[in-house]
Amino acid sequence: MGIFGQWAPEYAERGVAVFPVDVDRKKPLVSNYGRAGVRASATWADKFADADGLGIHMGRNALTILDVDTRDERTFADAMDRHGPSPFVVRTQSGGWQAYYAANGEKRQTRAWPCIDLLGNGQAVAAPSRGTKGRYEVIAGDLDDLLDLPTLRNIPADLYRPKAANDTSPADGPAVGQRNQFLFDALRYQGQSASTYEQLEAIAMTLNQSFADPLSPGEVANAARSVWKYKSENRLFVTGCESTAVFGSSLVDQCLNNGDALVLLAKLRQLHAHRKGRAFELPGATGERIMGWSKRRYLKARDHL
Repeated sequence: MGIFGQWAPEYAERGVAVFPVDVDRKKPLVSNYGRAGVRASATWADKFADADGLGIHMGRNALTILDVDTRDERTFADAMDRHGPSPFVVRTQSGGWQAYYAANGEKRQTRAWPCIDLLGNGQAVAAPSRGTKGRYEVIAGDLDDLLDLPTLRNIPADLYRPKAANDTSPADGPAVGQRNQFLFDALRYQGQSASTYEQLEAIAMTLNQSFADPLSPGEVANAARSVWKYKSENRLFVTGCESTAVFGSSLVDQCLNNGDALVLLAKLRQLHAHRKGRAFELPGATGERIMGWSKRRYLKARDHL
């Protein structure tokens, strides 16, 4: 049995529809793949059981992919810092990266940034497809993470698809009764880059003025002070922003004689922050690639944990 026959049911179990594809040409082997659901995937899994390519449609599955088309690790790391980390990352057969996110209305845009394509619609080759140049390999997370993906952040307005004429929810702002929480949540993200309280307060005032019914100056100041307190105490942890790994004192004591084990654990918590405690497999080859260590060094750290 080929890759498609084996993996199409795995994707279908998680509500993700896939279709058979020619990996090297990135050409679907079936028609109507953009409208097909998991039932069609099951039918194709029987008919194309020997195929080695899995295709996935962004719009049909409410996904967006950040496609980093370079082997340069710094470019990928910068993209994760700018747009937020993904719990599900694929290494392509050409050596690039594909980070998966929940769709939020993004366009499909070639070279939205240097060496980076934004795949908000259309198709992509999914892991673990195999082509003549290599494989598409999951290097962070597993298929369960597709059920709980974050959205991209810091996407320019022109990279979103036009909204329907009757969809004005963002412009209307939060409803009365939701404004304080909306402002607090927005400032938690803005607080990552604010270097002074005055900067954060100015951002809060600007956000408040965008509300159809603004809050009082005192309420705005309270929200800004609360967020700044978290930031000044190094407790401003926000999903989608720079990853933070927190360790209990007993865990630190456990790793006193093996610093590599603690570094490995920190990296794993960074990559799997969205798993919410769910177990995951840690194969040797994947760990070596993520850490850049020798196999012996990596296995020693892993076994200590």
